[in-house]
Amino acid sequence: MSGKNQKVVNDPKGKQKFFNVNGDALSSIFFTNLKKAQEWYDNRKDNTTKTSALDKFRIAKDGLAAYERANTRDFMQLEYRPKLLICHDFKGGYQDKEDLNPLGYFPHATGQRYFLQFPSLIDDFVYFSHHRISVPPVSWINMCHRNGIRCLGTVIIEGNTAEALDECNDFVAKDSDRIHFKYIKILVELVKVYKFDGWLINIETRFSDKNLSYDIVKFIDSLKCELHLVNPDSKLIWYDAYVPALNRVQYFNGIADENYDLYRASDNLLTNYWWDQTHLTKNIELVGLKGAQENVYVGVDVWGRGMKFSNGGFETSIALSWIIKYISNCGIFAPAWTYEHFGSADFEKQDIKFWIGLTAQEMSINTFIQSQNSTVYKIPNTKNDFLFYSSFNEGQGKFFSENGKRIFNESWCNGNLQFEIPLICYRKQDQLNDSLRITKNIDDSFQSGSCLEVTQDVNLPLEDSSSLGATQFLIKNQLINRLIQQQKQAQPKPLFNICKECSSNLQVKVSYKYKDFPSGSLDPNSNYFQIIVKYFIERRVRSITRSKEGSLVLPIRLDSSDVKENKYNGGWKVVEKKFPLPSHSSVEHVMLESVNISFASSYTEEDDLRKLSAVSGNLGKEDEPLVDDEWVIVSSRSNGVISDNFSEKEDEEERKQEKKSFSLLIGDISVVSMQNPEQLKVNKVQKIAHIETFGSEDYAVIEWANENKESNIDKVEPLYWNIFVNDEFKGATVVPSWIIYKKELLKKQEKHQKVGNILNNLLKTNSINSDKVRIDTVTRVGEVTYGDDIPFIFGENI
Repeated sequence: MSGKNQKVVNDPKGKQKFFNVNGDALSSIFFTNLKKAQEWYDNRKDNTTKTSALDKFRIAKDGLAAYERANTRDFMQLEYRPKLLICHDFKGGYQDKEDLNPLGYFPHATGQRYFLQFPSLIDDFVYFSHHRISVPPVSWINMCHRNGIRCLGTVIIEGNTAEALDECNDFVAKDSDRIHFKYIKILVELVKVYKFDGWLINIETRFSDKNLSYDIVKFIDSLKCELHLVNPDSKLIWYDAYVPALNRVQYFNGIADENYDLYRASDNLLTNYWWDQTHLTKNIELVGLKGAQENVYVGVDVWGRGMKFSNGGFETSIALSWIIKYISNCGIFAPAWTYEHFGSADFEKQDIKFWIGLTAQEMSINTFIQSQNSTVYKIPNTKNDFLFYSSFNEGQGKFFSENGKRIFNESWCNGNLQFEIPLICYRKQDQLNDSLRITKNIDDSFQSGSCLEVTQDVNLPLEDSSSLGATQFLIKNQLINRLIQQQKQAQPKPLFNICKECSSNLQVKVSYKYKDFPSGSLDPNSNYFQIIVKYFIERRVRSITRSKEGSLVLPIRLDSSDVKENKYNGGWKVVEKKFPLPSHSSVEHVMLESVNISFASSYTEEDDLRKLSAVSGNLGKEDEPLVDDEWVIVSSRSNGVISDNFSEKEDEEERKQEKKSFSLLIGDISVVSMQNPEQLKVNKVQKIAHIETFGSEDYAVIEWANENKESNIDKVEPLYWNIFVNDEFKGATVVPSWIIYKKELLKKQEKHQKVGNILNNLLKTNSINSDKVRIDTVTRVGEVTYGDDIPFIFGENI
């Protein structure tokens, strides 16, 4: 937002608050020219409140420093992992119903938006648009930081118009002291206020005063230093376009003598897309292997414009393969091609194909860019305490749930609520023949709009020889292979890789609901899913070695009281368990490696094989080998029968007909390493019972304080808040503030009046007590504190 159509409203306390006149004022912020950015800076400087009421919605919840994405410990392999930069550029940026509104969209027409499905592959993200200065929308900043990704804005000056040339001159103008560049302090202040992580500078024009062209290198170097002082994690990236010595745009498509000074002045240089092997070789010649590995992003355009090694699209990975050969990093431009080209309806499938492939064998970005570890939240005021949390939501849905109860039955989108989902969920084809399968479920949820579904196929035990039915014969080697495959599938499947040192005991919490289970003689209490937290002991003396390893197990059992007439009638449940750290010496350190899921069963397929073989005479006593003979007889009921003519579709039909599977929904999961994890729990967070309101008769901005019972955890803010106005869910916010428009309430009242539910008309009757707000608090580990109903008045303070 450029500052247009704003007016100052004096609130009852006499503080100046900046509001926008029209009802669509609440939007992400950008500047169409440098003068607008100067006005923003001057307003902040003169404004006694520093942060305006609407501006609070645009500020990220946490800085990048609040999170940590650990490096993988691999003691056998030291292969270089290239870094991946993403330049957004989706339909020009700041799209309505996508990311324009900081509070998201409740409701949303389709419940589908463009987003990065696989943030674990990404290191740096640039929000790119063609406005002069693009500040990343808060939803993108929050998503990036929660996944350990730097989030950068863009400064772009392009074109050969008189306005562009004048802006270019003004960009490197000095303050009145004729020493400092005046726009450096503005760009640094934007980074500081909105908590993002730096800038991409893209100059594709020239200076009308050629003498100013030599100042751009000094400007970039000074801006980089100032950014690092404010945010040590920040980056300044220069795009390979403008050449000071020539005072014009020339794309070198790599490092060259002409742009070397700008390479040195910035943190990274992003090359243009028209490179070939010669450019990749010259990069290494000029800056060395270390420079290519650490400071150069080789540009790739997904639309394929001017590319020499691929046509973009699904061939983007071909270009990436060449970049990797030359030990460099990749900067992918416009990956929203999968959304714009194929449309929102087909976006998910095409985006999966682009990023990770529909199968592991299909070439994709993930073929060359390894997925990184999950990101943990570093608990403030502690040395090494941390927590990991996911509600398995993509920041969108067809409904919205709170503690397993649906509170909103319409589609919605809010990128602030995007959490990590295991990568394995998206490769359904790779799991077709697995007995344990993990998928995303968008039809149920515990918190927000989706959950994880885990399915385990089982072989029902045979009661006696008369129940054999039809049979098939297997060669001994086939039987051995089948048993090996069964054992392999019984291994835990990874959900999250963390690799983080634990200095305190662990507490694991899972919300779950059994969706389905097999009828018959299989005891559900002896067959259940379990969360397995793997750890290892790292010994640090003269070198780092992995000395021990182990697992911590959290069973997720089917409650027999919820089983009636072979149907599960239970709702969402929560199970949690505390684990003391394994014993270790002073030079040993406990490392939390991964969170996995497996299925524990009291029955194995060997039980059936013994019964079947006993009937056929292939087996004698129980202690004799299973496969002494060349042939064994196996029931066709067995799930693992090998048949060349047995199709995946038939296999799926058999599963459905015989109902031989356990199905579990996981709503959310938290893993906490903290001396006293109880202080993060719901009973340590007070309900919201007091608010302040600012605004006018047309709208109200409500604010509330984070009220914790323990003073030492005041800085551990909740994850988000659910907002109810007059008992209707309005949305979720990650900042302690919300905006309510009176016209929306009046429309709702008119709608109810038409169907016979007459409500008080605030505008006509002044029945101010009829409007109330309730704020439910969702903690960092997904627990809910229900708020009180609080009356509010438009234009007044309470």
